[in-house]
Amino acid sequence: MDYKLRLYKDYTSNIQARDRKIEVSKFDRYGRAYDWYLRRLMPNDKKAKILDVGCGYGRILQFFSKRGYSDVTGVDLSPEQIEFAKKIYPNVIQADALEFLESHQEQFDVILAIDLIEHFTKEEIMRFLDASYQALKPGGQLIIQSPNADSPFGVVHGFGDFTHETFVNISSLSSIMTICGYTGIEGRETGPTPFGIISFIRWILWKFIRFMIVVYNIIETSGPGRGIYTQVFIARAVKPAPIPSGKS
Repeated sequence: MDYKLRLYKDYTSNIQARDRKIEVSKFDRYGRAYDWYLRRLMPNDKKAKILDVGCGYGRILQFFSKRGYSDVTGVDLSPEQIEFAKKIYPNVIQADALEFLESHQEQFDVILAIDLIEHFTKEEIMRFLDASYQALKPGGQLIIQSPNADSPFGVVHGFGDFTHETFVNISSLSSIMTICGYTGIEGRETGPTPFGIISFIRWILWKFIRFMIVVYNIIETSGPGRGIYTQVFIARAVKPAPIPSGKS
């Protein structure tokens, strides 16, 4: 048996919940952070078709559902994760992510891949980007979260899971997104967020640490780096809409 299939069979209990209990009651706190991370990226249309690829046990599904989005689908390969996710949100499908995307062309306004592409080989990442491009409607957006190779401590996430295959930063990911036809590419940090007193203090302290990382980069390389320094980062890209006839 392929080692990934062996591990994904009981991925939630053997890997994700090995060191910490998965508590649905804490999903709202997770959601508040993503209100910040996805600010100005959330669709205005609450009926937008949203796909969470590698949905895991359903945190992003709950995030969108609680914010009034009515057409959200989750896909994951792990039967255990799907079973768990169905307790949170009913519209989840057990399927291979790449095969699912390739069979649903131009159907989604937003595709999310939160903590997914690091599980792919480089060839699989290229296939994923191509398949997501085809599955998006013109003007749709792809949102990816992945461990950050630019972070001084990104290796903690990059190699913290035996099924992780590829470690990227915003530069390498932007390059291959461009090759695959995407535009409007931007990167975002996923550090502390300014919600609540403790979170606000952490946010301020992170600003100081971030400044010191910039100083370190300037001392070593004479430049500040790529501007994304958190252990995990988000990249967003758009499938361009066709230019109307007669316009340039």
